[in-house]
Amino acid sequence: MRCAVIKPAEKIVVPVEARAPHDACTHAGLKRVAHAIARRPDETCAGFGIFVAKNSMFVDPMQQQFFAIGRKLFAGNAVAYGLGEFGTTVDVPIDVIRPEWFQSANYVELAIRDGRIDRPQRVIRGQIVWQWPDRQPPAY
Repeated sequence: MRCAVIKPAEKIVVPVEARAPHDACTHAGLKRVAHAIARRPDETCAGFGIFVAKNSMFVDPMQQQFFAIGRKLFAGNAVAYGLGEFGTTVDVPIDVIRPEWFQSANYVELAIRDGRIDRPQRVIRGQIVWQWPDRQPPAY
């Protein structure tokens, strides 16, 4: 299966072969991971999911590398894998992975203020309990 390793420090997307998406995580140096849907599949193209380090958003923003896909911000290395029409795992469509790379957390903040990307946040019962770039809350 073809996956892609996204490396924001180098600003590259590297195709890799793996038995399954989780197996590709070693190519990105990922151990404990969180998952997100970066692009939903539609009639024109497969979508893709993404694995990132579980606590990547809680690393000191001045020490972290960032990228966005669509309006979603991601931090650190990531693995993208393809999603077929019914949620099946397929080869990742490398040509639709177009990260917006950020030089620093300051540029991320500008992109949020300009409305190009959304500020990552955790909301519970309508209350914001965390938002980037705040420190990790004790309940995480």
